[in-house]
Amino acid sequence: DVCSSDLGIDFAMDLWTELISPYECRVVYTGYNEFRGNWVVLYWKDGIYVELQHMSEVNVWAGEALEAGDHIGYSGETGVSVIPHLHLEILLSGDGTDSIINYDDQSYRVDPYYYVFDTVDEF
Repeated sequence: DVCSSDLGIDFAMDLWTELISPYECRVVYTGYNEFRGNWVVLYWKDGIYVELQHMSEVNVWAGEALEAGDHIGYSGETGVSVIPHLHLEILLSGDGTDSIINYDDQSYRVDPYYYVFDTVDEF
């Protein structure tokens, strides 16, 4: 089960800000939850999953393969939310890591810039 309690980072942004994939990945889940609102789970690689929560609109489906720069949906304030924002979680095989990952003895922090702008690079 790829889910966690509130272990991610909230990024305030305008309602209906376009969210794009920063890398090649596969959509493993889309749905609605009373807490997360409209949300998506992406599988990147090596057991690394990314959750995007509180979206206004989801424009991908489970099983879809995404390339870097592909449209995912739009930021919102669905579920438990008081302002428009993107809630981002990085999970290693289902365990929340507070949007910091350790990979090959290197630590990486996820930069939401790559979710909302056209310039896409690996983090």
